[in-house]
Amino acid sequence: MIWVEPGTFTMGQVGVAEPVHDVTLTKGFYMGKYEVTQAQYEAVMTGVVGDLNATPSNWHGYPDRPVEKVSWEDIQVFLARLNEQQVASLPSGWAYVLPTEAQWEYACRAGTTTAYFWGDGINSTRANYNWDGAHNTGSDFRQTRDVGQYSANPWGFFDMSGNAYEWTNNWDNQYSGGHLIDPQGPVEGSQKVTRGGSWGNSGEFLRSASRSKWTPTGRSETLGFRLSFQYTNKPPADLNSTTELTIAENQPVGTIVGEFNATDPEGGSVTYSLISGDGFTMEENGTLKTSMQFDYEAGSVHTIVVQAKDEMNATVEGTFTVTISNVNEAPLMGGTVNLSISESEDLFTIPTTWDRTFGGSGEDKLANSIKTLDGGYLLAGRSESNASSEKSQDSRGGRDYWVVKLDALGNKVWDRTFGGSGEDLCNGAVEVSSGGYLIYGVSFSPVDGDRTVERKGITDYWIVRIDANGNKLWDK
Repeated sequence: MIWVEPGTFTMGQVGVAEPVHDVTLTKGFYMGKYEVTQAQYEAVMTGVVGDLNATPSNWHGYPDRPVEKVSWEDIQVFLARLNEQQVASLPSGWAYVLPTEAQWEYACRAGTTTAYFWGDGINSTRANYNWDGAHNTGSDFRQTRDVGQYSANPWGFFDMSGNAYEWTNNWDNQYSGGHLIDPQGPVEGSQKVTRGGSWGNSGEFLRSASRSKWTPTGRSETLGFRLSFQYTNKPPADLNSTTELTIAENQPVGTIVGEFNATDPEGGSVTYSLISGDGFTMEENGTLKTSMQFDYEAGSVHTIVVQAKDEMNATVEGTFTVTISNVNEAPLMGGTVNLSISESEDLFTIPTTWDRTFGGSGEDKLANSIKTLDGGYLLAGRSESNASSEKSQDSRGGRDYWVVKLDALGNKVWDRTFGGSGEDLCNGAVEVSSGGYLIYGVSFSPVDGDRTVERKGITDYWIVRIDANGNKLWDK
């Protein structure tokens, strides 16, 4: 067998198989150097019973000729027996199969773009085909020949054109346009695609793009096949959580957040793990738990990445969001206050709660708020307002980070705007033990305004370090 590297090629031909379209094969595979011979087929199928025959060929007795008169369904029995016979030596997840139609044409073309791998014309020196009339008359061979009698294509494959048609794994269908990635064809149909033409066909049927089709039970002295050997294990599918990933704040460590599930196409077991997600743990059975207490005010949305793995170590990953819900808690009174009044003074009421509104003339959205060590609060969010109302600085362009510092009674101490000419979306802030704050989020801006570092891609994490008075120290 010959190894075929992954790659991209143009499949089809104008006037032959349309629409012409690009195909990318992302995985390499092995393909038989020759068509399966009578001797090889007999070695695997000896002992079969019923409608099957270990020596089905019309011209039986020629061990090096391609086996023919085998149906697509006969070949499935052959493949099952071959894989079972070779099971001790097969790498995990690998199997002998029929190639897909795209794999077949990719290997047939071998990097060429002409009608045949050798060019745009054909003659009797190139392949075993019907080059001089009806398939049962004339000077052509009018039957199969030993494999390997004609020149190989640039990748070393023999008889991809002529000798015997070759079954593929695809159901027949009309090509779709556009760039396809690892196409498998439709999941059902009535006829399977055959390729390459045969000894009984005229030259146009031998073109690299030419397609034919047969019912899966069809047998003919023109029909053979070529093996492929590939990694066939498919990763788990449909990875998802079984319930909405939401928990209330301040729950104890070990609280179950949700359960994950995925399906192994081969019917095996699936295990789960957490690739990323601070504050969470994942059990192998897919149970997601907390590993810390979450505070709504410190951040209500958390992103995790979960991996599902089957018994053959094929994996799939998914990104999910965990939401922390707010719990309305009674206000907490801190410290001691001594109050005194004289006998002649009237009683008075001390309010224990307050509310404040902050914003400019545009749209302003709060991302999170934190209680600061000085007893006040820091509000962090995004704003598209210019200087107006409580906002003291103009927009840098688009939406910016907007940070507002409050004292313990909710009075504004200062506010600051940070951003560039693009969109800058603040997701929150944290207080730094050494003093000041870190403001974080994502940025679409180039180097301008407050942003001093070149953009790495379409969007970047953007962190701004400020001191206790809101003055910018640096950004990353």
